[in-house]
Amino acid sequence: MYTRSQVQPLLALVAEIASMSAADGCADGYTVTSGDAVDAAAAVAKKLEGASFGLVIGQHDHRHGSSHYAFGVPAGAQFGEAEFQAFLGDQFEPDREEFANVIAFPEKEIQVLAAPEAQPEPVDFEPLEVLIEAAKQHGEDSEPDHEVGDLQDFLRAMWELLTPEQRLAYAGLPAVRDTYRNATGDI
Repeated sequence: MYTRSQVQPLLALVAEIASMSAADGCADGYTVTSGDAVDAAAAVAKKLEGASFGLVIGQHDHRHGSSHYAFGVPAGAQFGEAEFQAFLGDQFEPDREEFANVIAFPEKEIQVLAAPEAQPEPVDFEPLEVLIEAAKQHGEDSEPDHEVGDLQDFLRAMWELLTPEQRLAYAGLPAVRDTYRNATGDI
């Protein structure tokens, strides 16, 4: 895992090589390009191969809970609470009793696994839709001043029954995203 700042110079050199290449007079898919550009790209790639980094986890505690961020930090680079707060920018509001903590893991403690990506189990949303319809009906049958609170309580209880994978899959549904955008005005 490399940071964008580590990989960007190599990508720029590869783009330069591609822009300077020519296939005129070459056969079988060969091209001619600048040897200096290829050497420079090889040097950057070799440097990346030997680069080490550390994993830094930033935890932002706020009134809605906690948010976690993972950073790959090149060896020797400083990334502490001040840098994490700067990364958060306007999201970090210490006057609202928010906290920013940073935990750094040295390179030797990071295990990089090369396993194939696991495919999530398909999620059946029919039970969720049934619960939502039941919550709507319960809200309609309740006293007007209680329907919103009853509906919120019911939806919170339903949300707690979901696994994290189901929560992510449900939140990613187009209908859910559209409803959220309409409710928040992000159209």
